[in-house]
Amino acid sequence: MKGIHFDGTTMRYRTDLPEPVRTAGEALIRVRYAGVCRTDREIARGYMRFTGIPGHEFIGTVVETDDPSLVGASVTGDINLACHDCPTCAQGRYHHCPTRTTLGIFRKDGVMAEYATLPARNLYVLPEGLSPVHGAFIEPLAAALEIVSVRPFAPELSVLVIGDGILSYLIVGVLSLRGNAVTLIGKHDDKMRIFGERYPRISLRSHRDGVGDDRSRFPVVVEASGTPGGFSLALDHIEPLGTLFAKSTFAGALTVDFNRVVVDEITVIGTRCGPFAPAIELLAQGLVDPLPFVEAVISLEEAARVLSDLSGTYKKYVVECTR
Repeated sequence: MKGIHFDGTTMRYRTDLPEPVRTAGEALIRVRYAGVCRTDREIARGYMRFTGIPGHEFIGTVVETDDPSLVGASVTGDINLACHDCPTCAQGRYHHCPTRTTLGIFRKDGVMAEYATLPARNLYVLPEGLSPVHGAFIEPLAAALEIVSVRPFAPELSVLVIGDGILSYLIVGVLSLRGNAVTLIGKHDDKMRIFGERYPRISLRSHRDGVGDDRSRFPVVVEASGTPGGFSLALDHIEPLGTLFAKSTFAGALTVDFNRVVVDEITVIGTRCGPFAPAIELLAQGLVDPLPFVEAVISLEEAARVLSDLSGTYKKYVVECTR
């Protein structure tokens, strides 16, 4: 099988990977497209000490499963593999199952290969007409939606988003649909230009300049920069008693003056994965369009080079895993 393999040191394109064998309850999936996200690159830095096939954003076709009605279906899937037997799962908190594995991130081979397996219960059948490339963005859009699901806040509130990557782009899309006024702090002029073209009402600021004295504090801040410095920047611009949604994950530890959180009584909420069904609906209706942020559709062989690029200037790539 062709695919990308990370041995703990190097991302390599290989043609000799063993094809996964599904177990009872699982589906064997032919992966069509996979998204490259910042988490995949952090894995190359040592995040979660993962080894194996990376990748967790995907759209594919079911080849084999226990339920014949699923065979041939176009699907994506929840990346958290829970036991569904423990007290945590009994409460419906599958994403926090203490024995869970995570697709392409923790103890479960991912989707940057020709084939992958997932429990059939994790799959979402996709509507006809949904662009295959759009399908690779369902998981990150679900993660963006989690911000307004885990702790809802009023559409009237102004929100500061820190970071100008694809996740921030999707977050701004969700917030704009709700009617929230959004300010974004970013680093890259080319990326921020895309925000401005897609969301003309957004207020854009360079990280070099901050947001100005007249609008320096916000009741809601979303930190999605993917860098350790993003959290401190968020604390610089949040109102006392404000809510800070933390989205960034990265290799290494975060050093922050937590006194600022205590003194200003900031509510910090970590948010990870989110609801797939509304993400699929938004993409199917064209209400959120990720394509302006796609740098290119690349091959698996090219993906190995992209995943090995730790320069820090990241663009969004979609990998064509099979034709």
